[in-house]
Amino acid sequence: MKPSLDEAIADLVASGVDAIRVVPVFLGYGGHIKQDLPDLIAAANPKVKVTIDPPVGEAPEVIEAIAALIAKR
Repeated sequence: MKPSLDEAIADLVASGVDAIRVVPVFLGYGGHIKQDLPDLIAAANPKVKVTIDPPVGEAPEVIEAIAALIAKR
């Protein structure tokens, strides 16, 4: 996808952003969240603080919505 993560970080830093929050749109913790994403952020060498939220699929509201959908079927 474009922009790449390092391009997006560089663009945000260039525009004056002083902190970045990454919100992974994944159902749960896996290799991408545990290893790939931190590695990509480190490789981007950001000049600002970058935090990584838990994947959205771990939110109780999302889990409840999925359970409700399953229960309807």
